[in-house]
Amino acid sequence: PQPQQLLRQHQQQQQCQQQQQLQLHQQPQPQQAATAAAVAAAVRFSAKVNVKEFRTRP
Repeated sequence: PQPQQLLRQHQQQQQCQQQQQLQLHQQPQPQQAATAAAVAAAVRFSAKVNVKEFRTRP
C-alpha cells in the first residue's frame, strides 16, 4: 500500500475507536461492551499487520 493509503487506514481506525467510546458511554450494555472489545481487538490486530507490512517493504 502507498503511504497515503496507510494514513487513510489509520485515520479510519481512530474514528472507529472514537465512535466505540461514544457508544459505550451512551449505552453501557454487556453485549455492546463485548462487541466493542472484539472490534478493538480486531483493530489492534490489523494495526499490527499494517506495521509489519510497512516495515518489510524496502
